Amino acid sequence: MPLCEVNNGVGLDTLWDANDVAHYLKASRSWVYQKAEAGVIPSVRIFGLLRFHPVRRDAVLNLRLPVEVKDALLRAAEDDHGRSNSGMAVRIFREWLTGRGYLKAEPKAPATRRKKG
Repeated sequence: MPLCEVNNGVGLDTLWDANDVAHYLKASRSWVYQKAEAGVIPSVRIFGLLRFHPVRRDAVLNLRLPVEVKDALLRAAEDDHGRSNSGMAVRIFREWLTGRGYLKAEPKAPATRRKKG
């Protein structure tokens, strides 16, 4: 059960405490604290207490990649106009999933014509 609600100026968000996160992830509370302190799980401190935003649609996907795959991803991201590593991974995932029918293709934006002159 969420501990508190705060108005962040965008809307009313419910913050979770470590027990909420542990229950959701089916992990121990100490594991949640350890990962939060390491920066793996995003958190905020409110009056010294750790609080967490509920899981979002674009939540972090923690993957273990073989070194050669990670290195290739980093090179590809840099070669693709300095794209971020996560942005490159999303692009690769999106193309692969779309190509196999797991993800619906996004409609392409209409081409714009440049004025001559």
